[in-house]
Amino acid sequence: MNKTTVALLFGFTCIWFVGDAQGQRVDNRALHAAATEFRNAVLIFERDVVRVRGVLRNDERIVDKFEEATKRVAIAAKNPRLMKRLTTEYRKMLPLQAQAERAIFGKYTPHHGLIQSWDAVLYFQSVFEQEFAFHSEYPLHGNRVQLRAPSQRPTTTSVTVPPPVGSFNANSRSVGVTVRR
Repeated sequence: MNKTTVALLFGFTCIWFVGDAQGQRVDNRALHAAATEFRNAVLIFERDVVRVRGVLRNDERIVDKFEEATKRVAIAAKNPRLMKRLTTEYRKMLPLQAQAERAIFGKYTPHHGLIQSWDAVLYFQSVFEQEFAFHSEYPLHGNRVQLRAPSQRPTTTSVTVPPPVGSFNANSRSVGVTVRR
C-alpha cells in the first residue's frame, strides 16, 4: 500500500470513530435529561423537607442521602456506554428512596407541599424509568422519547377477580389485563 491509501484509510477510520462517539453522545440526551429532571424534583422535595417545621434532623439526612444517590444516577446517565454503572447506581438509590418515603410520610402528618413535591418525584422517576427501559432496549434510538410525555407502551397487569356472589367456587382467579396509560 502506498502512503496515500494508508492516509485515506486512517482518515476514514478517524471520521468513523468520531462520528460514532458523537452519535452516542446525542443518543443519551433524553436519558440524561430525564435523570436530571428526576434529580431536580428530588432537590425540590429536599428543600421542602428542610422548610417544614418539626422534621427531625436524622430524617433530613435520609432525604439528603436520597438526593445524593439521585445525583450519582444523573452523573451515570451521562455516559451511555456504562449502562451497568447506571443500573448499579439506580439499584442503590431505590432503598434510599423507600427509606426517605418511610421517614417522612410514615412519621409526620403529611404536609400538602411535601405531597405535591413527592408526587413530582414519582412522576419524574416514572419518566426516567421509561426512558431507561427504552434506552436499554434500543440504545441508538435518538431523541424519540419526549421528556414530559412518557411512552404509551402497553403494560400487562395482573388483576385478581373475585368470584360472583352466591357461587359455590370460592376461589378467586387472576386475569392478565393489558393497560394503556
